[in-house]
Amino acid sequence: DRRGYDALSEGLIAAAAGDAGGALRLAKKAAALLDSPPIAKLLTAQAAELTGDTTAAKENFQALAKDPKTALLGIRGLMGEARRRGDSAEALRLADEAYGLRPEAEGLLAQRLELQIESDCWADAEATVREAVRRKEMSAEEGAERRSVMFYEQARLADRAGDAASAQSLLQESVKLNPHFVAGTAKLVELLGHDGKIRRGARLIEKLWAEKPHPSLAAAYRALEPELEPLAQVKRFESLAAINPEHGESHIALAEAALAAELWGEARAQLQRVIESDGLTPRLCRLMATLEESEYEDHDKARHWLAQTASASPDVAWLCNDCGTEAPAWQGRCGQCGGFNTLSWQTPPRITRLVENESPEMLDAPPAE
Repeated sequence: DRRGYDALSEGLIAAAAGDAGGALRLAKKAAALLDSPPIAKLLTAQAAELTGDTTAAKENFQALAKDPKTALLGIRGLMGEARRRGDSAEALRLADEAYGLRPEAEGLLAQRLELQIESDCWADAEATVREAVRRKEMSAEEGAERRSVMFYEQARLADRAGDAASAQSLLQESVKLNPHFVAGTAKLVELLGHDGKIRRGARLIEKLWAEKPHPSLAAAYRALEPELEPLAQVKRFESLAAINPEHGESHIALAEAALAAELWGEARAQLQRVIESDGLTPRLCRLMATLEESEYEDHDKARHWLAQTASASPDVAWLCNDCGTEAPAWQGRCGQCGGFNTLSWQTPPRITRLVENESPEMLDAPPAE
């Protein structure tokens, strides 16, 4: 019937334009005139979605899913409904079902991967990334970086479950795929230390320190030999700092070792070098306060340094590139927005807090004599 196909065509246009009422009316007309062909069911489902009638949308998608010719269309529609109501587990089940029907369907692999990541199905997600690279839907470089993160997340789960051997093996795969992965290297070194593989762990830190010095690497390096005498620990950190002698983290790591060994002059010299080259940050203020307390028991100077944390430049931190949220430690997914592999080590934007009744000009003015 020509009128039925005209109604169907007009209904599809209405749905695309967001005209829910018009789309639903035309869908019913097309269904009546065309004896409810699959395309009319699809239009009815889409119109129901636009009007918020989830029951009608689900019924029509289920009807499509029962027909072998339209099964994929129906399953993907049901998957979308599951995602809209926040049921990630059901959406993933449907994505797996759709993938089993037609793995080459456009966009399905990416949707399935996104759901696997949302559900923390890291082993499955890693296999999906390999498939995406094989099908050239993802570059080998991006695939390697993503798989590295997925191995890391699997390792964290294994470690929490008490399976240190599996965790160590997974982290080795992670670091092999991405040798510049700071969090993965630090965690691997921690497990190597527990296993008594001190020299191997130290070599990993030293190799990465040449390119990406980081506080977590220094902490892992220190933890490899926690019982070492403080002066011997200083010697170790002198060797580590010499690998990248101009970097601020080298000076800070050495200063912290010197503080523990009560080498006050060395600690002060290292901290002053960082302050002069990189500027003052809250972390440096706290270290200087500790130094004044430890060396001279000078509480006034310590308070002076701590007071400067409010005006110091922000410390470098793990920030989400999508939402800007700061994380206390690196993780595969942002705890705020759920973004995958979005955390990077960077300086947060500086926020100036305006005091009530004071203008920015007043805050910038020099103090009165």
